Amino acid sequence: GPLTQAESEALLEEIGREWPLDAAARARITAAAEGNPLYVEQMAAMLAEGDALDAIPPSIHALLAARLDRLPLEERAVLERAAIAGKEFGRGAILRLSPEEGRADVDEHLLSLVRKDLLAARPGREDAYRFRHVLIRDAAYAGIAKELRAQLHERFADWAAQTNAGRAGELDEIVGYHLEQAYRYREQLGPLDDQARSLAERAGELLGAVGRRAFARDDMHAAIKLLDRALALLTGENPARLELMRELGGAFWALGETARSESLLNGLLEAATAIGDRRIEQHALLELAQHRTMSEPDVSMAEFEDVTRTVIRVFEELGDDEGLAVAWRRLSLVPRAHGDFRACEEALEHALDHARRAGIAKEEARVLGSLCDIL
Repeated sequence: GPLTQAESEALLEEIGREWPLDAAARARITAAAEGNPLYVEQMAAMLAEGDALDAIPPSIHALLAARLDRLPLEERAVLERAAIAGKEFGRGAILRLSPEEGRADVDEHLLSLVRKDLLAARPGREDAYRFRHVLIRDAAYAGIAKELRAQLHERFADWAAQTNAGRAGELDEIVGYHLEQAYRYREQLGPLDDQARSLAERAGELLGAVGRRAFARDDMHAAIKLLDRALALLTGENPARLELMRELGGAFWALGETARSESLLNGLLEAATAIGDRRIEQHALLELAQHRTMSEPDVSMAEFEDVTRTVIRVFEELGDDEGLAVAWRRLSLVPRAHGDFRACEEALEHALDHARRAGIAKEEARVLGSLCDIL
């Protein structure tokens, strides 16, 4: 909640040790701030910089915009580059985003922005800073022209990808986000060229990989957001697109969004059939067959078994251990429904063997869970 009158006065008393304020200024700030501590701090800073008392902007957004407009161009540029990097950022990122001729002065500008209460040093982190408030970061970001935003996001992505953490894949989501933003701003600015389409491909592949990892650890909410963003970036010609559609359909089903799942899987089946991708086609048929047995009472287990055994034969021809692991696990449901636990166990043993060959820990865990249920 907002600060009380006494709390606002106590905050101004503390601020006044660095920036002396007379009684009239304190009263005006307290009345205008309405308990917003960021407003109190930024108004005090603005007055300390020499502004007239009657020139105080009426809202926090107007106040921040006015403060940023007053900055020297070099400091404003550093603050905008910091806004690209995020609410918290390292000095190295700002150096990478700055033009080579201005890098020598970056440290001086960062310290000046700290003194002006726009940035703060991060405790325990050498050469690391943070915005004093997310609204300051938002105000700085809003002032960047779209073309420059696109350039800076791409530059930040390239820098982050080359860090130790980036090369280890730990920053894939961050790199993917910045590439995605670079592409979206280019999309808004006019016709897309090959460079812009390359940004979309890179972003989609990275976000798709992160989404698949989220799917593998059963974080379906994160998987849906990431896979959906990845699919929006990848064209129909990208071979990774169908795999992402398959996993997104599975994530929707896991969260009970059956209509969206089936719509996506039907689209996947159509796309895979059109380009002759038998593997993806069979995965889609298998998923849709199981969905039908669970959502349509008139579908018999015999129909489900026929589809699954056909899928198994195709996966054997293709040498698809992942597909065989899933199909044999699904087939185990048929004898289990009839109380034939010996046949169920045999199907699961096949599934376990293929899951281990494929090296898919998640599928192996599912098979082992099913085995535990019947033993």
